[in-house]
Amino acid sequence: MFAHVASSCQGVLPDAREKRNLMHLISHIAACTFLAVLSLLAAFHRLQVLEAREEVESTDDAQVLQQLLARNRQQQEGLVRGLSEAFGAGEGGLDRAVALVTQLQYLARLEQEIVKKLPQL
Repeated sequence: MFAHVASSCQGVLPDAREKRNLMHLISHIAACTFLAVLSLLAAFHRLQVLEAREEVESTDDAQVLQQLLARNRQQQEGLVRGLSEAFGAGEGGLDRAVALVTQLQYLARLEQEIVKKLPQL
């Protein structure tokens, strides 16, 4: 994509140095955008976990807790798959891996809360 942008600028940018600068700028913008998207997704995920935690605290129904636990474990499995992919992507996946680990920690804590409450019912 970046090469396409730079080649589209032929005639507009007089020398190779300016093309490299443009490519660097575009790469930086893309990286910042990617990090911003990761940040928004992490915030959304934290909100979902907080809502689930409230649901855990407000229910005394073992069946509801079992459903929450099953959904939580599915989400954890998805994050572990994503983590594996992120690590497979090399350095480019490092930021994604960090975000996924953070999300996984939230889900692990939620699971602890559900498991702790289940035997009490």
